[in-house]
Amino acid sequence: MIVPMIGFGQEKTSAIISVDKLYIGIENPITISSPGKNNENLTVSFKDGRILCTNKSEGKYVLIPSGKYNKRVSDVSIYEGDEKLSTIEVKLFEIPRPQLSAGITLDTIDNNTVSKESLFTLDLTFGLPADWIESEDHDFLSKLLSCDVTRFTVYITDGSGHSNVKVSGSQLSHKAIKELKKCRSGTQVFITDIYIRPGRGSKMELLNDRLYFTIK
Repeated sequence: MIVPMIGFGQEKTSAIISVDKLYIGIENPITISSPGKNNENLTVSFKDGRILCTNKSEGKYVLIPSGKYNKRVSDVSIYEGDEKLSTIEVKLFEIPRPQLSAGITLDTIDNNTVSKESLFTLDLTFGLPADWIESEDHDFLSKLLSCDVTRFTVYITDGSGHSNVKVSGSQLSHKAIKELKKCRSGTQVFITDIYIRPGRGSKMELLNDRLYFTIK
């Protein structure tokens, strides 16, 4: 996210911060500075969440608002030793929960009915609704909130039998495609037990979401 450096505060010695809004529950990179001051001597105070310093000499930090106070705005204070240089007001925004979607390339999904051949190209993704993301924040939020689908299970039933295939990654395995090739019209395919990894170094998370299709 590229945001012009914005100066705040009416103090004689003011501080500068690179953003004026933060998103709750995720890492928000910021840059701080103060005219004539050494970044090594500056500290940041943020009472509504956590602070991580990523490069003190360049004034780079990460703020992670907790959202537990149900506020719409919060304050970021910049200090040099015990002296407060500036208090900066930032807006806090809730982000919607990422959504599961299925990329199918050969035909459209009509009332959850698809050709079995189209399911061979199934690719699961999990991310923010595109129409929610503001244009200037698109790259920032997409990068932070993109989720890798690590595994899922395909359940296939046509009334006369039932099979399930565990799949690693976001696309169907050869074994799953082999099972789908046996399907007749009216067969129901459920995709559930979906696990995602929300970000680098995070643990896998089981979703409540599921997808289902009926074979044409």
